[in-house]
Amino acid sequence: MACALCFCVFTTTSYAQSTNWNNPDSAQNISKPGVPWNITNPIGNNHDTMAHYPLNGGISDSSDYLYMYDFGLSVPANATIDGVEMILVRGACNAGSYFMDTVSLSYNGVPIGTSVTDSAGPAAETDTLGGPTDTWNALITPNMVNASGFGVIYSMRSVGICTFAVFDCKLKVHYSLPTGVKAVSTSDQVSVYPNPATTEISLMTRGIAAGTGYKVIDINGRVVATGTVSGAATSINVRSLAEGIYSFRAGGVTIKFMKK
Repeated sequence: MACALCFCVFTTTSYAQSTNWNNPDSAQNISKPGVPWNITNPIGNNHDTMAHYPLNGGISDSSDYLYMYDFGLSVPANATIDGVEMILVRGACNAGSYFMDTVSLSYNGVPIGTSVTDSAGPAAETDTLGGPTDTWNALITPNMVNASGFGVIYSMRSVGICTFAVFDCKLKVHYSLPTGVKAVSTSDQVSVYPNPATTEISLMTRGIAAGTGYKVIDINGRVVATGTVSGAATSINVRSLAEGIYSFRAGGVTIKFMKK
């Protein structure tokens, strides 16, 4: 007997992954105003090593902004960005000292999130910034990470004579991917197997009368398939559907499944 009122609670499991450590292939001077950077592009070698070091030489002055980008990062479109790590090697003054004025993540040359600042000395230093669960207080999407404009923006200031360089800059992005969507119905009316599915899903549709119409709806609200419930079990061919999360609706019941 079908219930007059039921609802489903959906839970999503996920697993963590990360990109490789990548270097930028390009850099750009952005006026602060300050002392401009001496840049030879490409600064990177296929995102693997720094081929040319951005240089800045000043006497007790601030630098312009150094925007390093085109890191060649790639994450899946359905990922959730959990954190961004940065390794930055910078410094080396000849007769003075320097301070890292600000460093932050950047998108299309604009700082995003919270910047970091610290003091330094005359020698080169290595900073490890961010972390697996640190997004720098920025809302970061996979599209941003995958774009060439995602990168780092940096400035420094010196005291005395200082020829300053950025010797290395690496980014690693940590992200989570959904591994499946589980639906639990209070009436236990509907279950789906397998989930995720690649070719076909089998739905246990007990409690929903045979002949009841159903719809399969994508995350944009478009109806991508229709049919009728067969009885206690209903099979749906999902081979032609794009990868993503879908909803099956019939007889006032909704259940979600994932197509891989």
